[in-house]
Amino acid sequence: MKYFLWEKRNYFQKIKEANLAFYFTIFNSKEDILYKYLDNQYFWNGIYWIAWAMEKYFWKTKISDLSENEIVILLSLIKYPWIKSFSEVHFTDYQKLLKQRLGFAYEYEK
Repeated sequence: MKYFLWEKRNYFQKIKEANLAFYFTIFNSKEDILYKYLDNQYFWNGIYWIAWAMEKYFWKTKISDLSENEIVILLSLIKYPWIKSFSEVHFTDYQKLLKQRLGFAYEYEK
């Protein structure tokens, strides 16, 4: 969607964005907004949907079945979809940061 990809932002565009955000939140719940966001993300290896990523990487179909570590891996893939391995340094560093921010238990691997 090229609606917001102009180089310079002005007040008129900001007003349009605020109106669009307001109407979007009126007609959609938080869960719907999150679902729409996650269903439009690239999760590495040609995968563009959260449900497909869960099934492909962890053989699970429900988000409630995911462990904390699996959730962090999926969230990390949104930031680094071009990685070649889950053990790359910047990818694992970002996972540690996410675990800390989400309050998940740390698992140190040596």
